[in-house]
Amino acid sequence: MLVVTAAACLTHDPGSGMPEQPARLRTVLQRLATAGVPVADAAPSPPEWLATLHDPAYLQELEAMTPQVQPKFSADLIAPVTPARGERRHRVAMLTGCAQDLIFSDVN
Repeated sequence: MLVVTAAACLTHDPGSGMPEQPARLRTVLQRLATAGVPVADAAPSPPEWLATLHDPAYLQELEAMTPQVQPKFSADLIAPVTPARGERRHRVAMLTGCAQDLIFSDVN
């Protein structure tokens, strides 16, 4: 078995109280190492390799739709709690994750 992860996940900080924490990933990676399970860092696939599996026109279409990585994570842009404006009627939670942060932090 080979486990593939991304080093960027070790710097991701979703805020306190969230289960997705760098410390949790470090613990998992340490236990995998102790068990002798190989871990590899995820790397982008070269276009030549992808072209052996997919039509180049399809790959160009996908690339054109790919959003740009945002400069800030949503945790940098959103306070953990935002007070209600006016009378408080409901409580709303917002889910953010790795892909959400990297691609759509300006939306959240």
